[in-house]
Amino acid sequence: MSLHLERNRIVGSANSDFQACLAADLGSALGQMLGSGNVVVTGRDGKGFSRLMKRALTCGIMENGIQVLDTRLVPTPVVRYCTTDSASDFGVYLGFSSSTPGDLVVSFFDESGALASGEVVGGLLDRLGSRDRLVSAQEVGDIMFFAQAYEGYRTELLSAVDTDAIVGSSPRVLLDCSNGAVSVTVPRILRGLNCDVTSFHDNAPAYLTHSPVISDDDLMADFAGEVSDNKADLGLAFDPCGESVRVVDDSGGVLSQEDLGLILAESTDAGRIAVTKDLERGRLADRAEIRPLKREYNRIMPGDLDAALGADNEMYLAGEHRPWWDAAPFVLKLVEIVSKGQRLSELVAGL
Repeated sequence: MSLHLERNRIVGSANSDFQACLAADLGSALGQMLGSGNVVVTGRDGKGFSRLMKRALTCGIMENGIQVLDTRLVPTPVVRYCTTDSASDFGVYLGFSSSTPGDLVVSFFDESGALASGEVVGGLLDRLGSRDRLVSAQEVGDIMFFAQAYEGYRTELLSAVDTDAIVGSSPRVLLDCSNGAVSVTVPRILRGLNCDVTSFHDNAPAYLTHSPVISDDDLMADFAGEVSDNKADLGLAFDPCGESVRVVDDSGGVLSQEDLGLILAESTDAGRIAVTKDLERGRLADRAEIRPLKREYNRIMPGDLDAALGADNEMYLAGEHRPWWDAAPFVLKLVEIVSKGQRLSELVAGL
């Protein structure tokens, strides 16, 4: 077995390190750690292997008397949101790595939606194979499908934008979803706002056969050309789990993290922004209160931040019930900005 910890997550090769029996053991270890009577929210990406592993992991959780709320196919931020919104005790998400497509990644979240600490996740690995105590057949937990997961998440996001402006403007948006779980949320939300959406690589069950557009500069340049050729108002290339995005303006220009921070500072009331080290002394420092991006922000964001721009194009825009990396709120704010007659290319030129 060569499962290992990576950024507080458990990572292993699909069908080599990760197999159904091992996933069941991992679920059992989590159930023993939490104790009977608690509630765990689960979710996964669209791949068949992820579904298989989540079913096995769910069995291990339930055999320890834990109730399971299953959000099924959703991006990572939805599981984090639903864990807090449902007042559950823990959350688990299974999805394939975009940087190493053959690896399955299991993420764990506490009741606040924070990524579980390395100590907690390491403790789960140490418990693998333990059968200290399983509950009786009468105490085995149940599983419920969390049908309200998408609607609750969507309502939370839309509460922070001017939906009337977006619906009235009907902006043209090109999306690349990296065949990830984000395919089932962002395109649907934008189409529900009357946006003219063209979506590429939006088949969530399909496995990645090449680098995601977001992480390949040549593919990104091709995507930017599509945005310009189609006279779109903006283009958005997501990572599969929906935590990161690269943005293309109406002229086909790929915006930098600094550009996005400046647009946010100029066009919204976001005045406190955490950034990576290379942005701390840039133009953004003249427009907003800049803070260094600390390692613990990968777990959960502090309550006094308005936004954060992370490594690998991670995005965070403050929300009362979503203090973690999630590109969707940032994207909706950009859509609102262009819906009010501001062209991103002109905003960038004026910065």
